[in-house]
Amino acid sequence: FTTGTDSSTGGTVVLIAIGSIVDGDTDVDVTANKLYMQAGSAGAIAGGADHLEIAVNTLSLSAGSGGAFVKESNGLTVDSVALSTLQRVANTSVASTQSGSWEDLNTTDGGALVLTVQAGGLTVNGGSTSATTGITAAGSGNVLVDVTGTLNVNAKLDGGSGNISIHSTGTQTYGADGDVATTGSTIDVQATAADSTIGMNAGTVFQTNGGNIRVIADSTVTVGVLDARSATGRTGAGTTDQTNWGSVSII
Repeated sequence: FTTGTDSSTGGTVVLIAIGSIVDGDTDVDVTANKLYMQAGSAGAIAGGADHLEIAVNTLSLSAGSGGAFVKESNGLTVDSVALSTLQRVANTSVASTQSGSWEDLNTTDGGALVLTVQAGGLTVNGGSTSATTGITAAGSGNVLVDVTGTLNVNAKLDGGSGNISIHSTGTQTYGADGDVATTGSTIDVQATAADSTIGMNAGTVFQTNGGNIRVIADSTVTVGVLDARSATGRTGAGTTDQTNWGSVSII
């Protein structure tokens, strides 16, 4: 599917399947300005052995227990996607306008979420309905965000109870709403290129429920809040339940 990627003249592609969206090759599958994809509650968007290759500016998606596996070729923003000018032709030859709007990257029922950006960096924004959340993996599915370039997180990454890995070659910046959270596993954040930094807003929180947190940058790490306490520890006083807290490493 190709519409062109220009932000002013490129179109929007919407892919909706009751089951799964399957990729059968290694070529770019969708070229557009904006893309929304939706799989069913038991469905997947591509798979771990064969990611869906895209070249778009803005992405939103929803997948079920099979998870979502997406590879962007050259820069990406997670944000709202709207469709307002598509015309459906009926068997009477009369065309009617089809519309819709979607936001965020979401998986449900324990579906994993793997997003790879091969160049150009990644920005994660919230939408109009969930302005402070950009990525949600509900349940136990793991999350990997792997970026070549810089990473700007302006809305929350909620990993459910799964493990979260956020890797970039370039600098990572977390805004006031750019929290990262898992209720049952670990958080691993790395910026690997020479002189790359990780900068958290003073109010940004990386939070687990007793899971370990590791933050690695080639240069400076500016810390907001790194909270590896258990849920019991957070509701108690002082060092309540400290034996069940996770460890924090800043390297």
